[in-house]
Amino acid sequence: MTEPLRILILEDNPADAELVQFELGEAGIIFTSKVVMTEEDFIREIQEFCPNLILSDYDLPKYNGALALAEARRRRPDTPFILVTGAVTEDRAIDILTQGAKDYVLKNRLQQRLVPAVRRALAEAEEHRARKQAEEDLRKAHRDLESLVERRTTEMQTVLDTAPVAIWIAHDPECKLITGNAYADEMIMKTPRLGNISRSAAPCEAAVSYRVLHDGVELKPEEMPAQVATATGKPVKDMDVELVFSDGRHVHLIESAVPLFDSDGRVLGAVITGSDVSKLKQSENAFKHSEERQRLVLQASSMGTFEVDLLTGEGQWNATEFELLGLKPGDVNAGPDTFFRFVHPDDIEQLQDQWTEAIRSGKLDAEFRIVRADGQERWLAGKGQFFSDGKPEGNDSGTRGEPLRFMGVNFDITERKKAEEAVAAAQRQIQGIIDNSTAIIYALDLEERFLLANTALSRLLNSTPERMIGKRRHDFMPKQDADWHEANDRQVIEAGKALEFEEYSRLKDRSITWLTTKFPLRDAQGRIYAVAGISTDVSERRRAEEGSARE
Repeated sequence: MTEPLRILILEDNPADAELVQFELGEAGIIFTSKVVMTEEDFIREIQEFCPNLILSDYDLPKYNGALALAEARRRRPDTPFILVTGAVTEDRAIDILTQGAKDYVLKNRLQQRLVPAVRRALAEAEEHRARKQAEEDLRKAHRDLESLVERRTTEMQTVLDTAPVAIWIAHDPECKLITGNAYADEMIMKTPRLGNISRSAAPCEAAVSYRVLHDGVELKPEEMPAQVATATGKPVKDMDVELVFSDGRHVHLIESAVPLFDSDGRVLGAVITGSDVSKLKQSENAFKHSEERQRLVLQASSMGTFEVDLLTGEGQWNATEFELLGLKPGDVNAGPDTFFRFVHPDDIEQLQDQWTEAIRSGKLDAEFRIVRADGQERWLAGKGQFFSDGKPEGNDSGTRGEPLRFMGVNFDITERKKAEEAVAAAQRQIQGIIDNSTAIIYALDLEERFLLANTALSRLLNSTPERMIGKRRHDFMPKQDADWHEANDRQVIEAGKALEFEEYSRLKDRSITWLTTKFPLRDAQGRIYAVAGISTDVSERRRAEEGSARE
């Protein structure tokens, strides 16, 4: 049931106050009212009664409508104020409207003017409230998205900076600019941070000089893993290479490269991982460089407002509503039929269904695409409300059980949609990089339940990454092995930093020796919420070392 309107009436003539209430009641407007005659009572009821509408006489014995309007604007600026007076000059009427009154009604024309003025003022107030709410909803959506992007970027940066493996990013399809993470620059290449190590770069642009051998044969630049991946659009996995530097150093790596694509499938560059097998450091984890370098600029869209008279089918749009469609005011007749001509063909049926549902529920909240008059495809969000007798209602309003008018706003959310797709694309690329690593990569929360498991780990445990999420090691491993691994996790949490372990497991009827680096993951407040690990199978290496020791 709709809550009655609260109307505050400032009037020193009881008969006039009764007449005002009579006219409103005769029009079917459901309300409760308070009648006051003095400034003191008026100020008190503004605060305590919290009116939805104020009706005020102009001339009172010790007070007047201009002062009452100023007080109402100060204490309840969103409450519509209508002057109801016996006589008023044109200059005074203009002055009171300029100060913020919604309308004025002469007492000798109450029957003709009061109810339309009240309905119009209430409708405008509701439109203003709906617009403010839509703007706040848009701001909140932007804040939520920015928070999500910031957290995911922080998490990925933490893993990237902590990872004890070399990770390089080729920033262009020709691989002329390749930069690495801290481990790659400081431990492998011995270059300044973010120096260009590409062998496809001009000699004057390269930060280091070195040769690359594969099976003892020097590779040409176009034969390097990154260049092959970007040229073919396919991953290059586990290539055994030897880097020979001008200072005489030799570094043996197992390199993999994964191409990066844009939304149209064009190659943007590549992510390369290098595991220093000369020090038993296997490659792992590379992350999408664009998320660390790009800045998502979310711009608030202009608001288009519209109103539809459901009895006549006529509509009204503001100038921004026309602009959203690539039009100028007056280019077309404003109305639902005209607007639907600009809706994307793939979204028309869904929007029509949402409109039908809105007629039943009283509210519209939709997101859809349009094709502007200039051919541009944009995303809009539409929010609106059905009204009857100046109040928002559902389908039980009006004399025939139907609403009388629809008012709403449209605003451009194209940039928000692009940002959401960018986040989703980033997640897909990151997951692809993780799943293409030959190392096992995982993260467990403080209750030792999996938050992340890559394909290499899930295959080893006869499962899938999706099935492992939320489960513990004990669900997949012998208890003794699982207890041991969890004890190492607790050491990392207590130390609050990355630690290296030699761990053992018996899986698939064989004993495995792991060289593992585990490190804490922290939230935005710096609290540890998980432990991540990167484990390299060094079983063959250990057996070879033991055999050499026995000899």
